[in-house]
Amino acid sequence: MPRPLYERAVEISVIDEAVARLDAGRGSSLLLQGRAGRGKSTLVEYAVQRGQERGASTWLVRARHLSSAAPFEVLRRLLGPAVEEAGGVDALEGAARFAIPLFTPGADLAHGVSYGCQWLIAWLAERSPLVLAIDDAHWADGASLGVLLDVQADISAQPVAMVVASRPVENLEVQRVLAAMAAAPDCQVLSPATLSREAVAEVVTEKLGQPARKAFVDECLKVSRGNAFYLHELLRPYQTDSQPNRQSFVRNGTLSLRRTVAWRLGELGDEATQLAQAAAVLGDGCSLHLASELAGLDEATAVHQASRLEVASILQKGDPAEFLHPLVRAAVEAELPDVVKGELHARAARLLWLSGEPPESVAMHLVNSPGSGDAEVAAFLADEGETALEAGSIALATQLLRRALEEPAPADERPRISVALGRAEHALGQLDAARQHLEAVMEADDRPMVLTAAAELFEVLLDAGQFADLGRLHQRVVELAPTGRSLAEVRLQAQLLADVVMGIEPDLEMPPGLAQAADVMSVERDIDRYLLVYVAIYERTMQDGTTQRLVDNLRRAVGALDGVRDGTLSVWDARVAIEAASFLADDEIAEADAIIEDAAPSISRLRSSAPVLQLELEHRRVMSATTKGDFDDALAAIALMEQRTARSEMSRFTGGYRFVRGWIALQRGDYAAAGELLVERTGENGLYPALGLMLSGEPERALEMLAAQHLSVDLDGPVTGFEVELEPHLIASHTYDLVGDRDNARREALREVAIRREYGPRYRLAQALRRQASFEPARRAVDLLAEALELAESTPRRPVIVRVLASYGAALRRVDRIAEARAALYRAVDMAGEMGMQRLRDRAHRELVLAGGRPRRTRATGPQSLTAAQQQVARLAADGRSNRQIAEGLFVTIKTVETHLAAVYRKLGIATRVELVDLLGGTDEASRAAASATVSP
Repeated sequence: MPRPLYERAVEISVIDEAVARLDAGRGSSLLLQGRAGRGKSTLVEYAVQRGQERGASTWLVRARHLSSAAPFEVLRRLLGPAVEEAGGVDALEGAARFAIPLFTPGADLAHGVSYGCQWLIAWLAERSPLVLAIDDAHWADGASLGVLLDVQADISAQPVAMVVASRPVENLEVQRVLAAMAAAPDCQVLSPATLSREAVAEVVTEKLGQPARKAFVDECLKVSRGNAFYLHELLRPYQTDSQPNRQSFVRNGTLSLRRTVAWRLGELGDEATQLAQAAAVLGDGCSLHLASELAGLDEATAVHQASRLEVASILQKGDPAEFLHPLVRAAVEAELPDVVKGELHARAARLLWLSGEPPESVAMHLVNSPGSGDAEVAAFLADEGETALEAGSIALATQLLRRALEEPAPADERPRISVALGRAEHALGQLDAARQHLEAVMEADDRPMVLTAAAELFEVLLDAGQFADLGRLHQRVVELAPTGRSLAEVRLQAQLLADVVMGIEPDLEMPPGLAQAADVMSVERDIDRYLLVYVAIYERTMQDGTTQRLVDNLRRAVGALDGVRDGTLSVWDARVAIEAASFLADDEIAEADAIIEDAAPSISRLRSSAPVLQLELEHRRVMSATTKGDFDDALAAIALMEQRTARSEMSRFTGGYRFVRGWIALQRGDYAAAGELLVERTGENGLYPALGLMLSGEPERALEMLAAQHLSVDLDGPVTGFEVELEPHLIASHTYDLVGDRDNARREALREVAIRREYGPRYRLAQALRRQASFEPARRAVDLLAEALELAESTPRRPVIVRVLASYGAALRRVDRIAEARAALYRAVDMAGEMGMQRLRDRAHRELVLAGGRPRRTRATGPQSLTAAQQQVARLAADGRSNRQIAEGLFVTIKTVETHLAAVYRKLGIATRVELVDLLGGTDEASRAAASATVSP
């Protein structure tokens, strides 16, 4: 039973409410934060008790000092008993099976475990409401907490009450995750206060069995400062003293818990003290056998002394050794001089290694021991650090790899360790530290390591926005001539090509022979396929190839992917899928979307070891939704992505999010908002900042920025990669128009048409033709716009289609083809209204009135108003799928499914899934039964 709770009415009420929500199938998370001794553990125990009383499955784990740092260790201990109760790993279903390695001794935890654990919790919650309680989370491993953070994102949609208790924490990874938990909208943060004088008096009376003198209560309050645990421990010696007073309180030296514990150990003698100190260094849960060996005691003596420590309330349990409270363990350890403590950790590491304990436990003791120049120790720490890095436990990897360098590692091993450390620091967002370690390796004589460091350094500088330094690194790598077939060299070849395509600096050099013919390249290895993508892009962009050849080579790379069907794509093949889809989306959006969705299971599996891939996947989905005019879906996804990016410190997407928001604002006619969002530089070129300036009413400054690109406006002039990949002439044409320079505006428009007829894609040619039409006589404009409409309608890009339609309808009206004009303008008004493009809708509406049309109300409801994503979710829900099943099948979060269903219900004017089945039609009668049994959002 939990201890009595004093002055915790607010906390109890919040816990009771969270547990009660489970009955309605809704979850919540509680984060108990505060210094040690405030009663957080007692509140955690209370939450578990209340869950049991209401019939929930309850699982409690306490993270342990040192021993919980291994990746997923806390989740293993938290969920392992639940899995066994459910029938073992063979009973797991769906995506929950990705968690099986966590409960399989010796299995590789590198990929998919975090994803599987998230769905395992969802699977368990479908069987029974859950109370998941994690105490002392400040000692938990970052990988486990990261999974719980992902669960929290969907917690309101499933019957899971998550209670996490933590002290202030120094571990950066854990600190970041706990801060993200606290900031989440579905999390309530509770910070138990210290006890008031009245509560202290109650505790003293309860402990002593009689009211105490006022002076004694005052002294208890002064010394304990209202800390509940301190107070209980300070009172322990007086529970048999019938007349306690201030003098005895001071005389016994109980002015702090540390002194109290030291006094008790002094009374017990040296052997008990040595055993307690050994157990404190080894951490809670250590075997008494190991503690006795570390203390230098025989087992019989250790058993006797452990029982005495239990009686003295130092240990709660003797074997395995567990302290009464983490504060007691800390007080015992604090009495050890640093030199002695370091030596004990070193000896503990040796004992654990000889006893066959897990390597990660050995490593954590080595981290806390002084360096000794032992090459084997350095190698061991480096190996464990690289293992943690691959498993996605980035902060732990950083700690281990730094300690390996401090051993110090032998000179010939330092480059390898520094590269791994640079990777870990890069993943943590510590870009300056990563850059420092990688640049140090660049000065080494080890060519393979230099090349590997350079490949990682490219990405660090790109994420940091250091484009000038990126250009200098490019030239340095060119001098290294990375023309071989090693992983690092092929990575560098792809990065050099990307630098040139991006135009990070003018006149960048390329190593001889690098720009090979894409269609004869090998697709044997995943890294070869990755290089093929960039060679194909370079070939088209730098004018040596055609758009069709680019498409053919991208399809060849995608067709050779290994592991699509079973969700086991490698990191490099996942990047192939994302990059190929990005360029195929120019003209083949449906094909690009299919590639991304096929890769989604693999990317979800890889997200702990390569978290950036998940962000790239979501970004690709956002771009697809934006191009198709599903603006609300795109904005909702961006909001979720920004939360994830903020907690992972991955800043490389921030500019992309701003761009998409700005682009949507532009499409919807909010030019002020669009200008503000686009004016901030999102790369080295000035195109979109120039667009932002134009929209903000500063066309002269926009033209100055565009002129700095030194682009030709001659129809037969040389074409740069910048012009092929972006639309500088289209933007320049609009900008010249704003300053009244129609001649230059027309020249820019004609240059854009010439480029698009040569390089495509179709939708950009449609936009260019629409722009040219604005300068032509009416009948010529109609012909150009008819061609533009045919091109636009061959793609699913609704924003382009509706703009061309509106212009085409207006042009038809001007040549008195009224019936055709009305038909086009009716469509334009409807489509613009559905996408929220109000400025364009108003313009089309005016043209329609001039054409004699009677505008009808825009369709804002009904199945036709649903976006593609909403239709997909609605259909699955109508077929009887639960929110979890839909999310699992589409590789999105449960909250995303809830958001889509809420929009579906609003647009269709319904409130239940049964109504959804009636409206859309389920596959069979089972659909109605399933819908009736499924909780609606």
